[in-house]
Order: sequence, then structure tokens, then C-alpha cells
Amino acid sequence: MARGSGRTKGHLLILTRVQVAALLPMSAALEVVRQAAAEYSRGAALIPLRTSMETHQPEGEMLVMPGYLPGPGAIGVKIYSCFPGPDGLSEGTALMVFRDLRDGLEVIMDAGWLTDMRTGAMTGVACQLLAPPDARRLALIGTGTQARTQLDGVAATTQIEAVEVWSRGDGGRASFVAAARERHPGLVIHGAASAKEAIRDADIVVTATTAAAPVFEDEWLKPGAVVCGIGSHSPETSEIDPRTVGRASLVVVDTRRGVITGAGDVAVPVKRGLIREGDIVELGELVMGATPGGNGNGPRVFKSVGFAALDVLAAKTVSDAAIARGIGRRVTLH
Repeated sequence: MARGSGRTKGHLLILTRVQVAALLPMSAALEVVRQAAAEYSRGAALIPLRTSMETHQPEGEMLVMPGYLPGPGAIGVKIYSCFPGPDGLSEGTALMVFRDLRDGLEVIMDAGWLTDMRTGAMTGVACQLLAPPDARRLALIGTGTQARTQLDGVAATTQIEAVEVWSRGDGGRASFVAAARERHPGLVIHGAASAKEAIRDADIVVTATTAAAPVFEDEWLKPGAVVCGIGSHSPETSEIDPRTVGRASLVVVDTRRGVITGAGDVAVPVKRGLIREGDIVELGELVMGATPGGNGNGPRVFKSVGFAALDVLAAKTVSDAAIARGIGRRVTLH
């Protein structure tokens, strides 16, 4: 095995999480989201529905998400699994298997950082397009791994000045706030005593939790707030109150097919007749310049579950940067 800087057919390039993190900053992830969302919405990407497999004994799940982007000649599949570790606590891991069809380069990389960054970047792009220019206050509900990049994405694309953080675990909240202050010294960041306290004055609300039921009440929202939900990813679970989605002035999703079939936040309001499928807008449509109108002072809602075009394009961005900088380990595969 050897390191190298060129592209060699028949070689497998292996990239660790640390290496991927060095190659995919938020600025690059934001560009990935803009391009991938537009490619998907214009119909230029082949993205089958993800395959989900749940197991018992042990209890866990595996998600398989393939995707193909003809434009950049990129194809790949992300495999996410979450199972109990040696200590009994659930551990999630993600792996990306990618092939550059233009030169045959094959890459296996850790996809944990990749997933977190493109998810945070999606919310950042959504807020850039949906939030009013004078939005200054963010409420962040959740303090897990993905909450970090949610804050990074919103901070990179808006003019927020203050952040209120709330989570069900007090200990995790304190450490999250301390780390967030170090990364964003220009922001005023506090831990809130309750979700209501965090949300009541917020211009932007981001939920990044593992909750199966809504984490806030609709009446807590200030008029015209932007609400972004990224945690739930099954038709039976939701973080956002159906009343919020039902009275929204605009509902935006990463992909209609993925969200309407795969997230209770939108699936339930559609089923109840609170919103119509035809009124739901894709993020890629906004990126390409669509300007759908809103209805009054209702909230603007963005819901994402992720889609493989993001992962495939992010993997290409990472692999291109790795080749250019001579990063990674080569294995002769074929």
C-alpha cells in the first residue's frame, strides 16, 4: 500500500474521517448542496429510494442510499448502520463507496463527517433562501453530532447574532454550548432552560433530535419564523408540530418523494389534508431561482431527510481534493 497523488485505474483510495474532515469544509459543503439540489430538481440525477432494513436481536437499522450524477460522472452508495456497541449504547457509522466514471477511480471513505456537513449545509442554504435579511436569533433544539454542523451551516449563510440551545440532557447541553462558543466567538450562545424559552423569540428554529414526537408547540413560534427539521426520517416520527406545517406560508423539502414518503413531519399533514403535495417546493427549485409566494405571516418550513445526490457529489468533491493534495492510502484492487 502506498500514498500517491495521481489517478490510477484499478486502484482503491481509502480516506479516513480525519482526512475527509480536512477536505470538506463548510464552504465546500454549501456548494455541494446548491449543485446537487439543482441537479436533482431538474431531473438530472438518478436517485432510487433508499433501502431501509431494521433488525432485532440486536435491535438496529441499516440504510443503503445509492445515487448517480451523469454530469460529473459520479456514482456511489452510502451505507449507514446503527447498532448497540460493547457498552450497550447505539453507535452509528456511515461508509461511502464511490466511483469516478471519468477515470475509473474507486474510493472508500468514512461518511460520518460527510453526512454531518452536507446536512448542516442543506439547512444553511435553506435559511439563506427562506430567512428574512434581519433574522438575528437562532433556536437550536438538540445537541448531538449533527446539531454542531446545523449551527455551522446557519452561521455561514445568515447574519445571526444570538443562539439559544436546548436539549433534553443538561450535561450535553453545557458541553455543546462551550464548544460552540469556541467555534463561533462572534456569536452570543446560551443554553436555554426550556424549549419554549429557546424558541419564543427566535427568527430561525432548527430541530436536530432523535425525538419521535414534536419537540415544540406551534403557538411558541413568533410570526414569520423559519423552521428547519432534520432529525426524523420515518413516516411515523416527526419533530415539527403538524399545525405548524399546516399553517405554513411555504413548505420546502430536500426532495418531495423522500420527505412525503419518509418523514412524518410532512407525511402526516399531507395525509390529514392540512397541506397539498402540489404546494410543496423542493430546495433545488429555489436554488434555480423559483420564487413561490407565501401566505401571510405563517412560518416557512424546511424539512430534509437527505438524498444520495448530496453524498455522491460530496464524495467526488472530497476525492478530487484528496488527489490534488496527495492525501489518502492506495490499495491495488483489480
